[in-house]
Amino acid sequence: MTTLAAIRTGAGLRLLRAAVSRSGFQHPRTVLTWSDAMIPELAGRPQIVAGEFEEVVDLNGLLAPFHPAQWDPGDLELSLLAALLEPRMVGVDTLVVEDLDHKVARALTRLVPGAAIHVLQPGLDAYGPPAIRREAALDHRVAAHWYFEHLPQLQPASGGLARGLPLELPRGRPGEWTLVLGSDLAGAGAITATAELDLLVEAIRLAAAEAGPIRVLPSPSMPPALVAQARWRCREWEARLEWGEAAAARRWGTPSVAIGVDAVELLALQRAGARVHTVGLSRLLSALTPYQHPLRLPWILLDSQLREDRAPVSDEVAQDLLDTLSYVIRPEWRPERAERAVAALARLPEAERRRYFWRLRLERLGLVPPPARRHQLWHQVRTGGLVRPRRRAALE
Repeated sequence: MTTLAAIRTGAGLRLLRAAVSRSGFQHPRTVLTWSDAMIPELAGRPQIVAGEFEEVVDLNGLLAPFHPAQWDPGDLELSLLAALLEPRMVGVDTLVVEDLDHKVARALTRLVPGAAIHVLQPGLDAYGPPAIRREAALDHRVAAHWYFEHLPQLQPASGGLARGLPLELPRGRPGEWTLVLGSDLAGAGAITATAELDLLVEAIRLAAAEAGPIRVLPSPSMPPALVAQARWRCREWEARLEWGEAAAARRWGTPSVAIGVDAVELLALQRAGARVHTVGLSRLLSALTPYQHPLRLPWILLDSQLREDRAPVSDEVAQDLLDTLSYVIRPEWRPERAERAVAALARLPEAERRRYFWRLRLERLGLVPPPARRHQLWHQVRTGGLVRPRRRAALE
């Protein structure tokens, strides 16, 4: 019996190594990697040490000309993939995947229908419900959710399946320099590529107001042409700018200031002593649709801890926020959590309710009653009381 792993980011690889060291499952013999970047050949890839795995398979090359981010295989495509991967699938009883809701990961679960599933979730999405609807049979196959404790005080919604691992913080005292972190907002479908470029430039301009050099870490998925545009628009500070990749960031250490939009690394840098600023996060959150968008929960958790217009929420409020959000975003995932969500919502301060929840959605889920006046008007509309012609109403 063997273990097969599928990862797509450097954070996922670090979490895989940490989970194996905790004896969560057997060390994988084969690892499948892929990139969701628009140009995978130019994007950063997980830095796998030679000899760490018996075989490393590049799914971008295997699936070409299809792109993994848009790939949604039917039965024919799935059978072809099974034929290509057949030697590696023999005897697989454990499947380790980064992001179970990704189309590639879903396809692999269908190729090994009897394997137990270990889910790697290196980001803040690990604290909440699935990003999309899941079949009950697939949920029952999940043996554990492995995640980094970005917010150690929070208990994830997955409950007993959650396997938290300590987060490695940057070492040393903060240096006299500023770090700008990019985000994959366009790739997640939250904003356009142009808007993502504008946010990166805005962050660099904010960094320019600080003393010392500026080190910029764009998202690996940002196309080189957009990175070139960002450099041109920030050319007046070019002498202070250093552009790097994920591997370089780990050598840089801890900055005195860290600026980004929704980079989860901001939480670790804050705990390591850096001053942290977010750019446009609350503005993006207010415009995010639909309410069930996969980015809503991580954005709200980040905003609750890093917002600059008021103090971070307490640990108790953060847990109530998570319990309420987990149900409101995916009520069908754990219907039995409705009562817990009602209690958590009742304890939330009014400021947090207004900032993070849509009242109409709370009403539709039965978590709060509709205002009396609105209820009366809706009843009149349904019974025709507001639509009957005046002349007919007079005759009646």
